[in-house]
Amino acid sequence: MTEHSRLLPLLERAADLLGIPVRYAELATEELAGRGGLCVVHGERRLIIERSLSDREKAHLLARGLARLDVDAIYLPPAVRDAIEQAQSEPRGAIPGQAWPDGGTGNLPALEKDRTSETLDQ
Repeated sequence: MTEHSRLLPLLERAADLLGIPVRYAELATEELAGRGGLCVVHGERRLIIERSLSDREKAHLLARGLARLDVDAIYLPPAVRDAIEQAQSEPRGAIPGQAWPDGGTGNLPALEKDRTSETLDQ
């Protein structure tokens, strides 16, 4: 299991704790070429992500969407908080793997083995 595969359900759980539904859908059409993110549908915030994306890209978009919310009131494992903080510092519209102004790659922080057992239920 990759780091992003382990991080993805933790990010989904963080969204759930904030009352933000996460949906995976087919977004890429001729009319809409987006990959997804935080949006408002019928007055409710949601995270809608293109289902065909890799776990890395899904985790990146979830972290970027959560970075626009106040997450200070909930417990987040350090790797999740790091991913959200990193997403807050990226330029708007950045693409995962694309070079950042500081020369970084936009990769999410690595999960340490001793942190993967942490859950958002604690």
